[in-house]
Amino acid sequence: CAPGQKRARVSFAADRGFKSGAGWNYEMWEAFRPRAAFVAGALAWQGQRFTLGDRAGASTANGIYASGGFFTTLGVGAARGRVLTEDDDRPGQPPVALISYALWQRRFASAPDVIGTSMLVNQTPVTIVGVTAASFRGLEVGTAFDLALPLSAEPAVAGPSSALYKSRSYILLVMLRLKDGQRASEATRTLRSLQSQLVAPNAPQSLRVFLLTL
Repeated sequence: CAPGQKRARVSFAADRGFKSGAGWNYEMWEAFRPRAAFVAGALAWQGQRFTLGDRAGASTANGIYASGGFFTTLGVGAARGRVLTEDDDRPGQPPVALISYALWQRRFASAPDVIGTSMLVNQTPVTIVGVTAASFRGLEVGTAFDLALPLSAEPAVAGPSSALYKSRSYILLVMLRLKDGQRASEATRTLRSLQSQLVAPNAPQSLRVFLLTL
């Protein structure tokens, strides 16, 4: 985010304390997106460990499945190519990837023609569309960031272990960018007013929304 802009992570808590892994499922995220105009931006992601390359020369990488507006909302640009977009994050789109500056240097020797090339991610061909700015190292402190794929790519890349569309998979983390001058308390009130429209019918009844300013 730009200097002075506030971010806030949104999660759910139970009446008896925080629930481990009490994130969002995809249905909740899709319900929230058209109702997110009360903040400057919203993004969702799921941390993931990927296998790069074929079986003979495979290596592992830390990455995320991210919503199409993830990098734009954060204000993160690309050193080469482009960042992920909403068009990338549509069901049925061919899988694409945004790789980190460090991965570009490490795996591709900083090749200037890396954009448009294909690499295997979990044995699935994925087209590289961009390289992140060198300053971006992910959102999770202490966890390296190597690449990002759109949420919509998860079924194809994860294969039989895909969990994105399972109603009981509360795997997504959600972050909001507050508007200039907007208080977290104001955003929280709006979020809680939307709760009945967001929480899935089969979610634990004790879950309630809360917002944590970062």
